[in-house]
Amino acid sequence: MIWLAVLLALASALTVGLSTSLQHRAAHEAPAEIGSVGLIAHLLQRPWWWVGQALGFLALIFHATALAFGPLALVQPIAIMGMVFAPPIRAAMSRRWLPRDEAVAVVATFAGLIAFLIATAPEESVVEPGAGITTIVAALVVLSAVLVGVAGRVADSGLRGTLLGCAAGLLFGSVAVCLKIVTSGLSSDGLGAVLATATPYAVVAMGLAGIGINQLAYRSARLSASMPALNIVNVLVALVIGYLVFEEAPRHTPAALLVEVAAAVVIGWGLVRLARLEEAAESEAEDVSVG
Repeated sequence: MIWLAVLLALASALTVGLSTSLQHRAAHEAPAEIGSVGLIAHLLQRPWWWVGQALGFLALIFHATALAFGPLALVQPIAIMGMVFAPPIRAAMSRRWLPRDEAVAVVATFAGLIAFLIATAPEESVVEPGAGITTIVAALVVLSAVLVGVAGRVADSGLRGTLLGCAAGLLFGSVAVCLKIVTSGLSSDGLGAVLATATPYAVVAMGLAGIGINQLAYRSARLSASMPALNIVNVLVALVIGYLVFEEAPRHTPAALLVEVAAAVVIGWGLVRLARLEEAAESEAEDVSVG
């Protein structure tokens, strides 16, 4: 049921956008003079921050369920669109119109995604991943660790943020792959059999590691250095493994490939543009609060 997978992936992206917007608003309203520990204590007392956390968990459920009904190569590109939905959600929460530049970036990115998915039209696979998928995921985890190590030795903050974003993207893409395996196992073998494997615990470990690396990226460099890299690598991991391991065959005619490349460029531009606009908005807000 491809249509159900699309709806659930969209629900996941929308929920992520709402979750991050609520958390962003709660953090933005915190007193400027408090430190990191004080910020955490402040957020723990904000009901809407807790709502944001609950929505984040709900988004994960939507995402996992979408993977149970549709191909990885279809679900993952849609599910990462939370960054695209967040700006209009924040604008609605602030009771203002979305600025023109952000609106253009949002529409362009979403249009690029639709064109990309229509052009690729990935098919759901009945192929069960073999033991080789464990090796592939392990290799991605090792590569992520290597990127984190290299980033720690890089002086340039922009490059460091990009490397950390790529490292987090490798882990989040691997999480999606493992979620696909878990949901497939639940439908065929049941919860007990799935919990007897290492896969669900790998999902938790990689997810927590990805979140930690992402926070390092936020602290190390501007958002536009890490966030687009994270999302692009996340999707690339899902696409490549979906195509090669799960045999989710995309269209590969010359016309389809041309549209796919053009759409990917538009999506990449939109993600970078949204990250830069987010930086500018946060910088302006900080200037106003200081002034």
